[in-house]
Amino acid sequence: MTTVKACALACALFVLALAPAVGAQGPGPGRGMSPEQRQEMLEKMRAREARLDALVAAMNEAEGPAKVDAIAAVVNELVAERRWKRDHRQQMRDTHSKRGTRGQEPPPSE
Repeated sequence: MTTVKACALACALFVLALAPAVGAQGPGPGRGMSPEQRQEMLEKMRAREARLDALVAAMNEAEGPAKVDAIAAVVNELVAERRWKRDHRQQMRDTHSKRGTRGQEPPPSE
C-alpha cells in the first residue's frame, strides 16, 4: 500500500471515528455526577486526549514505513476511544433506567 493510500485510508477512518453514532447525543459530560466523579471523569478524558495528541504528533513526524505504523496507532486509539465512549453511554443508560426517568429510585418490585 502506498503512503498516499495509507494516509487517505487513515483520514477516512479518522472521520468515521469522530462521527457521532445515531441517537447517541445526550446530556453533556458530568450531569448527575458527584463533584468527585466528575473530576475523575475529566481527568480520564484529559489523559486520553494527551495520549491521542502524542500519537498524532508522532504520526506527523514519522516518515516512510514508520508513517503507516504511526497512522495505525492513531486509528487504533480512536477506535478504542469510541468503544469506551459507547460502553460508557450504555452504562449511563443502564444506571438511569434503574433509577427511573427523573433520577429517582424505581418503585420496589412486588
